[in-house]
Amino acid sequence: MKYIFSLLLIFSFNISFGQMTVSEMMRVYKMDLDQFETYSISKGFQFLEVTSNENYFGHKYGKGPGKNTKYLTLYTNFFKHGKYLTYQTSNSNEYLNFKNDLKSKGFIVSSTKSFEGSIEKIYMLNKWEFTIYTGSGGKDHQIFEIDLGQL
Repeated sequence: MKYIFSLLLIFSFNISFGQMTVSEMMRVYKMDLDQFETYSISKGFQFLEVTSNENYFGHKYGKGPGKNTKYLTLYTNFFKHGKYLTYQTSNSNEYLNFKNDLKSKGFIVSSTKSFEGSIEKIYMLNKWEFTIYTGSGGKDHQIFEIDLGQL
């Protein structure tokens, strides 16, 4: 019995370890760029670039090889949103867990759009707005993007 319990415990840690949650994204959203750098590095991300033009400014971090790459970008200025957080993954289980987390916290789909090769859904609750995208990253590869802003 102890053996089965141990296996279940290890399995549950492997499923949830390293996956982004709604609460975690809200916590990261509230960080300044210095705190974000510390957080990203502590989670195994590496600095990739400062991404900027007249409409946005942010710091982008990434981790993982090839199709398993994840990206995390905090924008201090992003078009009409002001501050904005973007998380990208190709892990469909992580994406589905995130969607379930949104629903369990009371977020409701306010709009759905389809674009060439992708679907966008906006989930809202109070002042929080999550935009999630499902899209193709090429042959046999999907990309899931989760964005967070405030109204």
